[in-house]
Amino acid sequence: MQFDLIHTDGDARRGQIPDIAAKTRTRRDGAYSVNLCTEAVSLLFAASGARGLYTSGALQRQFRDAHAINSHIAFNFDAAGTNYGRVALGLPSENLTL
Repeated sequence: MQFDLIHTDGDARRGQIPDIAAKTRTRRDGAYSVNLCTEAVSLLFAASGARGLYTSGALQRQFRDAHAINSHIAFNFDAAGTNYGRVALGLPSENLTL
């Protein structure tokens, strides 16, 4: 993800628009990063035991927030990975927002 951000920032500073391969790679890597973060929060939540279930605790809120973010279509790794694969194979992107 850091690689993507450095190159995307460089493109933006030069006024260049990234090609479709860079866009799909960034979308794929972003979705994967969100999945990793959600998994980490889930592991922390499970390790907290019953104490994490209290609504007064911050961890249950962070657990819900992480899973809500991960549910957004922009962070669907299967869709992002499939689209990245299509573009890598020379097929057109299925994502019309890129």
